[in-house]
Amino acid sequence: MNQGRARFPSFVGGGFECSSHRRADGKRLDIVQATGHDLIAAEDYARLRDCGLLWARDGLRWHLIETTRGRYDWGSWLRQLDGAEAAGTSVWWDLVHFGIPDIHDIWSADFPYRAADFGAAAAELHRQHTGRPGQFCPVNEIGFMSFAGGEMGWMYPRVRGQGYRLKEQLVRAAVAIARAVRVAQPEAGLLWAEPLIHVACRDRCLQITADDAIAAQYEALDWILGRTRRDLGGDAALADVIGWNHYPHNQWWVGGETIAFGAPGFTGLAELLKRCAARYQGHPMLLAETGAEGPARAGWLHYIGQECQLAKGLGVPLLGACLYPVTQYPGWDDNRICPTGLFGMRAGTHRAIEAPALAAIQALEAAMARQEAPAAAGPAATFIPAAAPDRAIRTLVRPCEPATGSCPE
Repeated sequence: MNQGRARFPSFVGGGFECSSHRRADGKRLDIVQATGHDLIAAEDYARLRDCGLLWARDGLRWHLIETTRGRYDWGSWLRQLDGAEAAGTSVWWDLVHFGIPDIHDIWSADFPYRAADFGAAAAELHRQHTGRPGQFCPVNEIGFMSFAGGEMGWMYPRVRGQGYRLKEQLVRAAVAIARAVRVAQPEAGLLWAEPLIHVACRDRCLQITADDAIAAQYEALDWILGRTRRDLGGDAALADVIGWNHYPHNQWWVGGETIAFGAPGFTGLAELLKRCAARYQGHPMLLAETGAEGPARAGWLHYIGQECQLAKGLGVPLLGACLYPVTQYPGWDDNRICPTGLFGMRAGTHRAIEAPALAAIQALEAAMARQEAPAAAGPAATFIPAAAPDRAIRTLVRPCEPATGSCPE
């Protein structure tokens, strides 16, 4: 792992929601467009910089770039790329954020090669346009996409009972992209971002079910790193940073009920990150997505700050935390405006700023710079769980079957 590839000039970064998948009803989403980020990327990045967030996650919209097989129109990406360059923001670009062009069949044997061609071309374009190698997440949240698209039919490829098979295919594509990027630009940075969950049970008869769900969250990364399923082509050298996406609803009881914040059964983020660091020793870690909705935003960020400090004290090589999404956005399924992040919806070239969230970010940034615990109020007093947003639970494959039979004595 080349730590020189990992550029995080501030501890806190901001992520622009860039999902572009087809829903179960066939409608193509384009959240970059829906939030107006495509039109005011330069202003968005300048606003991010002025708030002290000096790095970001953002994404390419593959379905707009490759409408004819093998021919790339980079116009949609260049507006975002130029905006980031003007602000001096260090960006980690998602090459595939759930969205697959209609001209490609994700199940086809040549899909990984088509994805690799796209990744290599993007890496080369970044170097030509900026004069330096890029930073990329080849495929965002393989675990979630496998479940949502292959197990539940919520998004493309909109099938059920094929989650494990889809995870295999996504890993093949992800590994092919990573290798192609490295061939095109050997100094390019590679980030992986997977859901970080905890599952608990109230009945010891269900402990195996809970343990299986927890273990499943590591499966895609284990394959990518070549720890298991070597037939998929993985290699530890393909990861510069391992990212974890964690939201208030990423902990649940067997059966699906969310574990209340701070209740028995709830496990603190620092402990979860410590387990990840022990499993993937030698790889720097990133909290690649986190955030809450509405009045819970600031309290959640205070909690995140305390847990990040604790995690670093426990020896976790944590590089940063990404507020995600950093802007409000229309919900995937119902188009409601989700009150997330730091910035409101676009009004011309402006966005309203959520002052309590900004104060929490500034406190976290200052605390991390001092390597001290933030002095802000504790999470129990400030974090109020909101209703679960339509994108909140980042669950995983393999899904666990309910336990049956009687409990052994």
